[in-house]
Amino acid sequence: MKTVAFSKAAKVLVEKCAGIKNGNQVLTPTDFEYPQGIPKAIFNAAFAAGAEAVVFTMVRRESSGTLHHMMEEPCLEHPKTRLR
Repeated sequence: MKTVAFSKAAKVLVEKCAGIKNGNQVLTPTDFEYPQGIPKAIFNAAFAAGAEAVVFTMVRRESSGTLHHMMEEPCLEHPKTRLR
């Protein structure tokens, strides 16, 4: 039953909310702790709409990657952008 509900919701998300069309590229990031039926449904709906769809599954990190967290870590400088 959840699979059908996920599929219907993903179709609405892809077609109506995001307006995904043939030829678009769609990346759905997820992690191993997230219910995999949801990103799979988004992938299937995007693929059915003609998009190039990819699901990227990663290991959950301790931090969420919020702006606050990013500000605490030193930034890496690109050599061409260094001040002289």
